[in-house]
Amino acid sequence: MSLPHQSFERAGISPATLARLGIKHVTEEEGLALVGQRYAGLYIPYGVRVKGEPFGRLRLDVPADGRKYTQRAGTGVHPYPPAFPELATQMDLVLVEGEFKAIALCEAGYRAIGISGFYGFMHEGKLCPRLANELKDSPCKRILFLGDNDTAINFQFADAAVKLARLVDPLPVWLPRIPLTMAKGVDDCREDLGAQPFRDWWSQLVANAVQLPVKLSPDLLAVELFQAELPSMRETTGVGRAMLLQRVAKLAACLGPMAQAELGKLCKSGLGVTPTTLKKAAESAKGSVPEPLQEKESWTEVIQQHGPATFSNKDGVVSGLNEWFWAGLIDHQNLLLREPSEQRFYRYEETTGLWCHQTEPVLEQIVCRTVFDETDHREDCLERAPLRFARSVVGHLKGICEKADAFSGLPEGIHVANGYLVIGHESMELRAFSPSHYSRNRSPVSFDPDARCPTFMNQVLRPALEDEDIALLQYYAGQCLLGRNLTQTILILSGLGGTGKGTISNILQEVVGIHNCQELRTDQLNERFEIYRYIGRTLLYGADVDPGFLRTDGAHMLKKLVGNDLLSPEGKNSNQVFSIRGSFNVLIACNKKLSVKLAGDVSAWRRRLRIIDFHPPAKSRPVIVELDRRLVREEGSGILNWAILGAAQVLADMRAGKPRPLSARQQERLDTLLGMSDSMRMFLQTRVEKRAGFSLEKNDLLESYADYCGEQGWEPLTELAARKELNNRMLELFGSVERKSAGPQRNQRGYSNVAFVDQDEDSLL
Repeated sequence: MSLPHQSFERAGISPATLARLGIKHVTEEEGLALVGQRYAGLYIPYGVRVKGEPFGRLRLDVPADGRKYTQRAGTGVHPYPPAFPELATQMDLVLVEGEFKAIALCEAGYRAIGISGFYGFMHEGKLCPRLANELKDSPCKRILFLGDNDTAINFQFADAAVKLARLVDPLPVWLPRIPLTMAKGVDDCREDLGAQPFRDWWSQLVANAVQLPVKLSPDLLAVELFQAELPSMRETTGVGRAMLLQRVAKLAACLGPMAQAELGKLCKSGLGVTPTTLKKAAESAKGSVPEPLQEKESWTEVIQQHGPATFSNKDGVVSGLNEWFWAGLIDHQNLLLREPSEQRFYRYEETTGLWCHQTEPVLEQIVCRTVFDETDHREDCLERAPLRFARSVVGHLKGICEKADAFSGLPEGIHVANGYLVIGHESMELRAFSPSHYSRNRSPVSFDPDARCPTFMNQVLRPALEDEDIALLQYYAGQCLLGRNLTQTILILSGLGGTGKGTISNILQEVVGIHNCQELRTDQLNERFEIYRYIGRTLLYGADVDPGFLRTDGAHMLKKLVGNDLLSPEGKNSNQVFSIRGSFNVLIACNKKLSVKLAGDVSAWRRRLRIIDFHPPAKSRPVIVELDRRLVREEGSGILNWAILGAAQVLADMRAGKPRPLSARQQERLDTLLGMSDSMRMFLQTRVEKRAGFSLEKNDLLESYADYCGEQGWEPLTELAARKELNNRMLELFGSVERKSAGPQRNQRGYSNVAFVDQDEDSLL
């Protein structure tokens, strides 16, 4: 039930201070807005922003699932320095558990910082960044680590104190101690004592504090704290004594053999408990001792969202691991996502800025390693983490990490070796790597705005290409760097051998990144597993292909591979259904003129194809071995800059919603290729007509077809392909089917009711 707004008080703190610090009671609806959870309670603002939102903690009116506090998910652990700037120069800094205890000390005139639990000063084994900054900006001479009145019988306090001393060394840590006979916390003590008596009491408490040696073990520190409090324990009677002995038994259960023996001597002399009795009590208390698993402050948020790390039986012994918790912890410790259409996990790598494919077997090993490390190699936990447990955790991760269409957005720029180059309307900015770029592919070349590529331009491009073709090549190279075929086109590099086509193709692959490229095999595109090879790649290339490369049965798939069509590849040894978008860049290099299997779809191929013709250099050039690699090594950043300008043009055209026009010569090349690709149809439409009573022999048609191609400067189809194409087109255009001759030469085959356009004599079969 939500409590209404009300005035409230806190022990040892004035209402005016609470109001000045912005601490207020909130309803469930307000709690939902402030911390993303529907709870009522006291909201404590920290005065900082975390992940773009104001950060604060909520002390619940009614504890939930054993929690007294909660905060917005994913915001981590932070110390709470109350806003008392006049205390910043004090040389003692008190670290105390809880915000209200810190406020009470600050209001009394002592510099203090509140932490969320004994281990709230650390994050992932290191000093919490905000606390480290506080110590740097406002140095102190020593830290006073303060617990409640039960620290002498709480092993966690001793363990945390030792960890703190080692993290802040050489800054000394001192341990003031609230006696067991006093109120529980320092704020309660201030409430009970009053203003001036509290100051006198605190001065004495600090004067009696002891410095913690950095090399002292938690076991021995726990025994020393127990010994210092032993006089107060002797005075405890009745139910209080019984509860005290239970706590002592739990303390003994946490200690090693030597420290437990020392504790036994103290208990015998001070409490009348024999070492044998203490040992038996410690053994029976082991099941109820707080497990180290629960002591990790880095788990707090995960426990809030997914429950405890382990399940225990009625005796408190670990009986199982919570798969949901461990999936949440792995997600918390790593940047993971799962692309449901590809059914793949990706893990973000900070050093490269890439989302890298992570196979499920590798994730299963990460699960096992995480349990091994986070449980400090505890056998009782490890024996409950077999491979089937790891597979179940990965199953939970599929739901936790799922992010549909994570990589489908329009690219903002280009991922290079030293950052992410964002290309705006009028400027470019090299930004640091970030998971928000959702990049899976990057160029291995570093961006250098001052780099140039004179050898590449003057010895490779200009001797072989016209300026308009250099511009088209630059445009397509930029699109390849963007990693998406935004123009839905295919680039063909055509020309004789030795003109530099292969060199340029290899250079573009190196600049884009060899790991982002895949060989294109059109004769395999109709096979079951071929397209699966392309997942995660951005550039498909065909090197030195034969003239029939685009006439295979699978060549029609190229239109889908570049046209942003939804494809459903099949993976080997997998029954899963995958889906990817066909947005691959395609680069084809050939020494002979290609022809396309148009299948009647001329307009689609006209939209898709772009052709650059390479002409031989004016004079012969010496062959340079591995010229492509040498240029990338020496002028890689310059070539990258050249291609980046092309990428900027592509993005500008996409924003304007207009395609890049072809020049007259580039359009002529395309018309020629399409004409040659449909050469049989064009020949028949131009040179043959339907005429009753006439007939044509097949060989005569094929000879005439070859002459026609020669006149047009086209490469004719091979004889086998031409015979097959002739049959199809004769039926389509004239309704004439190949048949045996009915005339004198009965061994000849041909077609009836057709004649050459200029034919004037009957030719009967």
